[in-house]
Amino acid sequence: EPSNPWVSGIASLFSDEFYHRTVTYLNPGGLFVQWLQLYEINLELVASVMKAVARNFSDYVLYTTSDYDLLIVAVKDGKIPAITREAVSREQLAHSLDHINIHTLQDLTLRRLGDRALFEPLFDSIRVPVNSDYFPVLDLNAVRTRFLMSDATEVTAIRTAGLPLVDMLEGESRAITGPGPVPSPNLSLSRSAYSAGVIYGYFSAGDFRPGDTLKGTLLTDTLLVHGLADDCDEDIRASAWLDSVSNIMDAVIPYLDTAQTDSLWRTFRSGDCFTRLSQVQRDIFMLLGAVARHDAAQMAVLADTLLSGPGINRQKRRYLLAVAMLGNLANHNPAASIRLWNKYSPQIATGGDPPDIIFRLLLTSRGRTEITH
Repeated sequence: EPSNPWVSGIASLFSDEFYHRTVTYLNPGGLFVQWLQLYEINLELVASVMKAVARNFSDYVLYTTSDYDLLIVAVKDGKIPAITREAVSREQLAHSLDHINIHTLQDLTLRRLGDRALFEPLFDSIRVPVNSDYFPVLDLNAVRTRFLMSDATEVTAIRTAGLPLVDMLEGESRAITGPGPVPSPNLSLSRSAYSAGVIYGYFSAGDFRPGDTLKGTLLTDTLLVHGLADDCDEDIRASAWLDSVSNIMDAVIPYLDTAQTDSLWRTFRSGDCFTRLSQVQRDIFMLLGAVARHDAAQMAVLADTLLSGPGINRQKRRYLLAVAMLGNLANHNPAASIRLWNKYSPQIATGGDPPDIIFRLLLTSRGRTEITH
């Protein structure tokens, strides 16, 4: 755990040359683990460091330990092995993990952001040199990003975007089971996953379980959807119901498994409000079901249909475009994903800003094609 990169001399511990030397000290199967801040830094500098890591290690996985901290786990040969339940339950390790609110394997799995195959195309697409002792990108810019109070917390947004991005792009589920992760005061990701478990438990049992807490708009949305299940006698109520269902599905889809999210969606469909939706509203609702099931083909078709129709505001178009692109990528059709971006991105653009990290990830996943701006 080095100090912050803006401290004189510390940036050399994140350089190509340092990692090249470090590899020589690793035993076969040995892991290199390093902390990197996400505060007082920007995405370009993180990419510069990760390009240096990629030059020297065969594989890496990124974890988040708090909203502002990243862990790099790297290996010099082969792939990073999966963490087993037995390893987490070892007495000495379990005692240490208890201090940071990690009590189960899923508490730890939740903090996994993604592997090299997921992140490397994204980092490579960012125009910044590899951090090197001979080209000290980090050393020359760390003080500036500290002064500007920049951050790269957007890296963690891929797990909280209301979409099963990582699961569908990596082809591996990391859904929570049971009561859900322990909510940590320093990790909003864990609190969101806990809320997803509470919502699922509420609609499964018809009431909150002892000790459950759900706050703010999610509580309002949950109670509204439940309250209108059998009493939705006006179109305006159906519209409000659909908005709340959309909010709930966004809150649970990144964390629950497909059986759970599909079960929730079917519960909502059986209610009175669904029968009062307009055709466009029904298409939106059906799309939520496709996302809940990780049905890539249906996601691509339904989202594209909605994008080409009227009555969709900019915020919903942004969501629909992300769903359509993700569906095509998961269906092994990156060219279609790029075509959708080139066609619809002008409709969601805001002031000439570059794409956010969600779209950057989608644009660089599974092959790259020339992108028009």
